[in-house]
Amino acid sequence: FNTAAAELDQLLVARIAGLHRKLAITLGICVAKVLLLGYLFVCFYRTVIRTTAELSSGTRRLAAGDLTTRLAVRSRDELGTVAASFNEMSDNLRQLIRQVTEATAQVAASSAELTSVSNEVAGQSKMQSEAASSMAAALEQMTVSIGQIADHGNEAEDISKESGELSKQSRGRREVHLER
Repeated sequence: FNTAAAELDQLLVARIAGLHRKLAITLGICVAKVLLLGYLFVCFYRTVIRTTAELSSGTRRLAAGDLTTRLAVRSRDELGTVAASFNEMSDNLRQLIRQVTEATAQVAASSAELTSVSNEVAGQSKMQSEAASSMAAALEQMTVSIGQIADHGNEAEDISKESGELSKQSRGRREVHLER
């Protein structure tokens, strides 16, 4: 019985040692997996934080007026999609600002042309107004002159009538003198 008990004891010790080895291996694998998961989590966290910080920085630069702002697209996940969309938005804003600038330049050129034409029309209107004023003054002078001519004509007529009457009176006196 002692031999069997000693053999059984050795078998149990061997089996316990084997189980301890398996337990140590399992614990080592679990610790390695936990460390690997921790490492992956830290890498994922740092990637998300870095991408979010770049996106935030790019947004601030774009809001400050830097339309050349672009973000590096490093991944194909949701944050990479957001970065690509940000770049597309930045390009579209840059193109829109360029179009607005070109339209503004065209409006300014048209405005300058309209100002030039308006100044020319104003100059021509002023010349026509001056010509009309000169013409009105000339017509006024002509009206006054015609009035004076009419007055002089009336005076001449009156003088002529007086002269005719004086002539008739003078002829009548001569005839009276001649008859006497």
